[in-house]
Amino acid sequence: EALLKCLEDELPLMRSQAIAALAEFERAGTSGQNGVNSEDVTTPAAALIGLLTKRLKDADLGVRRAAALALGKLAPLAVSEKLRRAAIDNLVQAGLADEGKQTEVMGNALRALDPQLSGCVLLRQLATLPTSLKRRFAMEMLNEVYTAAAAT
Repeated sequence: EALLKCLEDELPLMRSQAIAALAEFERAGTSGQNGVNSEDVTTPAAALIGLLTKRLKDADLGVRRAAALALGKLAPLAVSEKLRRAAIDNLVQAGLADEGKQTEVMGNALRALDPQLSGCVLLRQLATLPTSLKRRFAMEMLNEVYTAAAAT
């Protein structure tokens, strides 16, 4: 509960550290447990993934990065398609922001969550993005999703 309160702290470093700690606690507490219903978005892991997805809209670049890294680590727990889709949409938007400074991080998190769905979302974005710069950022994320996925 104390870490959840830290997500609202005024200091970005505190928010980032709380995100990292929450993700580690969740991973440690649920590793090996696979009894979650695929449509159940009320599990503690699903609730945390929902909170982290919202943090992708944080005003601070470092907090958004921490949220993306945590989502990548918690990807196996995102069993609901609705939950994965919301996270993917927010990761794409975060990757398009900040002059593309985080396309690699967002692309890696997209690959961890669902490379096929992430690729489809990014390809659809390419057709509608208003500038060539934004399209380049989408292509960089696509590269992260597919290049690393092909290597594994």
